[in-house]
Amino acid sequence: MLDDNAIATCRSRGLDGRAGRAEALPFPNESFDVVTFDYVAHHVEHLAVLFWRIAHGSRDSAMTARSAFPPCASRRNIGTSEVIPIVSTIMTDVPKRSIRIILPLATITCTSMLAMDLYLPAVPTLQRALNVSVTQSQGTIAVFLLGLAASQLLWGEVLTRVGPRRCVRAGVGLLVLASIGCALAANIGVLSGMRLLQGIAAGVATVIAPSVVRATLSGSDAVRGIAAISMVESVIPAAGPVLGATLLTYTDWRGLFWILAVLTLAVFPFAVRATPHELPGMDRSVAAGYRNVLSNRKYRRLAVSHAVTVGALLTFVASAPQLLVNALGLGASAFALLQIIGVSGFFLTASQSARISGRLGPSRAVQLGAAAQLGLCGGLLVASLLTDLNFVLVAIFWCGFCAALAVRGPPGFSEALDVPIVQMGRASAMLVLGILLCGAAGTQLVAPFMSGSSATPVAGAVLLLSLLSFALVIPYPRHDRAPAPISY
Repeated sequence: MLDDNAIATCRSRGLDGRAGRAEALPFPNESFDVVTFDYVAHHVEHLAVLFWRIAHGSRDSAMTARSAFPPCASRRNIGTSEVIPIVSTIMTDVPKRSIRIILPLATITCTSMLAMDLYLPAVPTLQRALNVSVTQSQGTIAVFLLGLAASQLLWGEVLTRVGPRRCVRAGVGLLVLASIGCALAANIGVLSGMRLLQGIAAGVATVIAPSVVRATLSGSDAVRGIAAISMVESVIPAAGPVLGATLLTYTDWRGLFWILAVLTLAVFPFAVRATPHELPGMDRSVAAGYRNVLSNRKYRRLAVSHAVTVGALLTFVASAPQLLVNALGLGASAFALLQIIGVSGFFLTASQSARISGRLGPSRAVQLGAAAQLGLCGGLLVASLLTDLNFVLVAIFWCGFCAALAVRGPPGFSEALDVPIVQMGRASAMLVLGILLCGAAGTQLVAPFMSGSSATPVAGAVLLLSLLSFALVIPYPRHDRAPAPISY
């Protein structure tokens, strides 16, 4: 704890002196090249927490430490010979810790997305079983998406107030109960209500998973974690309906919900165990309101850029079935093949996202991906104006666009969440909500033109969105005021 006189002295010498506990340093991860703390450990109540904060605050994880514990009745002596091994253990354990965190969070992301995609092939059979109209059966999809979108700010608020572990318990537990409720639904009204609860419960993964990854991991580990979650999010929309259709040969639509409930219940204990009671380094003295988050220029620009580029992807995905039929004269199987090509491009590139970001730096990786997407969209628009598109050209565009998103997406998301820990839940919630809103707006923008035989409206829409996304990262946004190096 620095007193007022010490703070004034620090600032008079060009240092950023602040009052606060050393265990809750108010700085983003990787803020410093080197962190030094001399004769501090004996003043710290939670020494392990201090080591964790220092390990993640240093870009190179390099530090020097000296500690002198005076003899006293309540505390045994601990010297440098014991401090340094503890620090070394923390740093060598980072890869193992990242796996223990990423895998369980990826599983709850998987089950949350299966709540949507596993169910899709069952909609026609549900319609016949409950004797309802097409509109009513399709409404069970719409209410799920409504619950998913509406829950983002809810889970962001809950995360900030009660911590990630309680959020996961509530959200995953609600998903299990809502899935059982869907399986037991006697009519379309009850089913629609349970689907709304499913959507709300599924929203916990989209907020908690990136927040926990970003708060507990740093640098390339955080990018790798977000890339892993993104790979799950790319595979499930393609694999989920195929798996659901296969399961329908052995069971009915109710059986799919029972399977989902069992799968979610199976991953429940692992997800709870992987999430901390509170995000590490939480400093509740920092202002954490939505206005405070949005006042961060770097967050604002990166979040909008990321939301717009994923919105462009969702716009193309939603429009592609009509595009392939009306503009290219192809059948429904062409869309399935196009999805496989796009998911493959994203998956393979995302597996190398951390390595690419590590070599180029996060800012250049984001700019490279944004530039590639802009070029691909421009090429698609020119091709649609000058020639008749064919499936090969569309497939090349789509594979490249998805691969470029895999280059820029994980580091961009991680960089957007480079905010004080206490703001991270709300920041993640607003970012995901922005993605959903951009996707819905883009889809509605091109919908009136999809009955025609031209691909120009879709190409123009994704080009405009990609241009906006590119403009927001050129030049790359920085914090309004970067903290100066400080020595503890």
